[in-house]
Amino acid sequence: MEERQILLKIQVDETQARKELAKNQADLQAVKEQIQAVNKQYKAGEIDLKEYGEQSSRLRTVQKDLRKQGRELTKTIENSVKATRSAEGSNNRLRA
Repeated sequence: MEERQILLKIQVDETQARKELAKNQADLQAVKEQIQAVNKQYKAGEIDLKEYGEQSSRLRTVQKDLRKQGRELTKTIENSVKATRSAEGSNNRLRA
């Protein structure tokens, strides 16, 4: 019974991580589009160099943080899949 609870917890954690990863990817795409918009505004002369630098720097920092978070979530999902497979293997061995 305890192994079954652990397996369910792992699956819940993996499901949550997958949802967060999907949101992370959408956020990353939005930041990419914002960077492109800032570049376009600068090239069109709508913003000056100082504002361009500030916005560009801020967006690149956000992008870097989102990429790091995405890697961590991917790692969490991979570890969850490994743990689930291991737990299922243990259950099968106990049943045999």
